[in-house]
Amino acid sequence: MTAIYIILGVLAFLLLAFVLVCEIGFKLIFGGTNEVSGARYEKNFDKKLPPEFAKIMNEGREYGKTLPWEEVYIDSYDGYKLHGKLYAPKDAKICLVLCHGYKESGDHDFSGIIRTYAQKGYALLVIDQRAHVKSEGKYICFGIKERYDIRDWCRYLDERLGLKII
Repeated sequence: MTAIYIILGVLAFLLLAFVLVCEIGFKLIFGGTNEVSGARYEKNFDKKLPPEFAKIMNEGREYGKTLPWEEVYIDSYDGYKLHGKLYAPKDAKICLVLCHGYKESGDHDFSGIIRTYAQKGYALLVIDQRAHVKSEGKYICFGIKERYDIRDWCRYLDERLGLKII
């Protein structure tokens, strides 16, 4: 009888260890970066890039800081406040919605091309995906919920600017 209790105790311990490892793994893979992104990008902006790309991206980033950005927010369909930066010159005919990659930021991902887009006269909306940088959210959903966020950003832009949205 004692052997059964020992075996059950060992099995319960293994099950608990498995659940904890799964939860930690889930949070590492799907957890957002909104709590640490800003500091991470300021400190390590060009550390992971080849020098020739780092130079281009740093120049673009500095140029981007000179544009008259407006901080904009929308509410997602499931109650999170989502953040974006809007550059909308008066003569723009097209607005580009720029969506960054996995655990990144728009300031990082688009710093190499921002000057080109701005000089072509495009309005630009650089969004922080849910659970990234200044947008609320706990988990990255790999498009399952983000597609609705993009739809809502496009609706916001249509109401606000009335431009062709790309």
